[in-house]
Amino acid sequence: MIATKWGVVRFKPESLPAELLAVPTAPEVRKSLRAKLARGENVRLVVAMTGYVVPDEALIYDFGHEVHDQGMIMPMVRVEQIDYFFTNP
Repeated sequence: MIATKWGVVRFKPESLPAELLAVPTAPEVRKSLRAKLARGENVRLVVAMTGYVVPDEALIYDFGHEVHDQGMIMPMVRVEQIDYFFTNP
């Protein structure tokens, strides 16, 4: 979310799968993550979606649910790439 003088901008993805699945390509990373999950440890990730605003698509302007008098602008975006990054707990 990005704060502006008109309100908060929250990008609305055009279409995403119901579930996002991250599978590391490096076998040693996969093995390490599976071991952590088997021990009940959390694995924290940041998900970065990149793309562009869909041309000729309407912008949605509404008021936020958390702050009722704050405007919210929601442009429709087409996601072209999804990247996953590990974070430190």
